[in-house]
Amino acid sequence: MKRSPMPPRRQQMSRGKSPERKAPIGAGDPNSGRRGGKAKASRPAGPSTAVVAAVRRRSGGLCEVGLECGGIAAAAERAHRMAKGAGGPGSKGRAASNSASNLLDACRRDHDRIDRAKVTDAYVWGYKIHRHGLARPHEVPVLHAGYGWVLLDDHGGWRSAPAEAVTDTLLPVVQITLAEYEHDAAGELIRALHRYGHLDCGGRSWDLDEVLRCACGAAPFVVTLLEAECR
Repeated sequence: MKRSPMPPRRQQMSRGKSPERKAPIGAGDPNSGRRGGKAKASRPAGPSTAVVAAVRRRSGGLCEVGLECGGIAAAAERAHRMAKGAGGPGSKGRAASNSASNLLDACRRDHDRIDRAKVTDAYVWGYKIHRHGLARPHEVPVLHAGYGWVLLDDHGGWRSAPAEAVTDTLLPVVQITLAEYEHDAAGELIRALHRYGHLDCGGRSWDLDEVLRCACGAAPFVVTLLEAECR
């Protein structure tokens, strides 16, 4: 049997000296959280001691959510209604995220429920606020385990929420001073109209504890009188 000649054997090329491998940038750097030397973004700082104390006075040390425990369990954690850092970058954003009106004392079961298990329901009851919305935490009613439907303030106080604001979709409540009510002075109402995009609509009608009706047909929020002192 005629055999085909075998092809000539290839000569093995010299590999030479292996190039020295360089460590990835940032390797060995204790402050580096990822390749490329970029550190992990730090989590927003927590609430101040004064804010924690104000929330604890309001809750009396008990869970303010109460969906699982009925409001009788000891408060073990603080739940953020608006996501941490959602108030914006920098110190102002951290202050908004960690304000007393944005925090609820909660037991672990209820904190877990409103954060993970029943997020949709949490928005209906005011335990969660859309981070990209226009409303501020002190403007959004919340169903408190001990006080019912209330508006929280940033000093650890609360007041009953107007009934007009508690609907299937919670309406924000803009609180104005007596001077603004009597003289239509520029103030919180004007700022709110600007924030909600209705300042230049051409007219509006409203009364205290009633839904503001804009000339464009929208009903963006309820207007109520700011009380000098909340409970």
